[in-house]
Amino acid sequence: MSDLQPLEKIFAGARLRRLRRERGMTQAEAAAALGLSASYLNLLERNQRPVTARVLLSLADAFDVDVRAFAQESDKQLLADLREAAADPLLAGMELDRIELNELSEAHPRVAEAFARLYQSYRETSAATADLASRMSGPGAAHGGPGAVLESVRDALDARHNHFPELEAAAEALIEQVGIRPRLCESALTRHLLERHGFALRILDETIMAGARRQLDPSAAACCSQRCRPAPLLQHGCRARFA
Repeated sequence: MSDLQPLEKIFAGARLRRLRRERGMTQAEAAAALGLSASYLNLLERNQRPVTARVLLSLADAFDVDVRAFAQESDKQLLADLREAAADPLLAGMELDRIELNELSEAHPRVAEAFARLYQSYRETSAATADLASRMSGPGAAHGGPGAVLESVRDALDARHNHFPELEAAAEALIEQVGIRPRLCESALTRHLLERHGFALRILDETIMAGARRQLDPSAAACCSQRCRPAPLLQHGCRARFA
């Protein structure tokens, strides 16, 4: 029982309230199950009183929960994660202070945890992107890494002056075969992809495409293209992508 008596007071009002609601109980019903008065439980849920060892034992007995979930340490870690997110330059203009973060973690712990997880995911993605960019263009790019492949492609394009007669001839043959007409190329190509290759075209916003121009997803039998400004589909500079 000693591990249920931390040196610091435990304020777990939000967790008590969520637990009660998950059980579909009123404050009076939950208080009766815990052997408390409804007014005292109300104070606990509002963080006006700390959760005592006796209340923790009652929780374990009445609701069959792991009372260690109410340990203060988890709240400290969540608050530390929230502070780390709030200190990011991306949120510099928000000026979130410690009191606001405390209120968020206490009143809405699940929302706070979701926010913290999103920030961690954002950091991991940013680090992975920076690492990939470094390997693509850094000093090691010339020694067989992804950057070497990129440079070889650039060299090939420069050597041909970005002109490939074979590809142009194939494109012209496709235009004749599919029956593409000016300003109707999008519908014609969409129909061709579906009838000839079994892929449905989906137009998505750039934010959803996350920077990719085209993506192909054979498992979903779908091609996803980045949404372009109103213009012919093959207009120069239009960033279409297939997923």
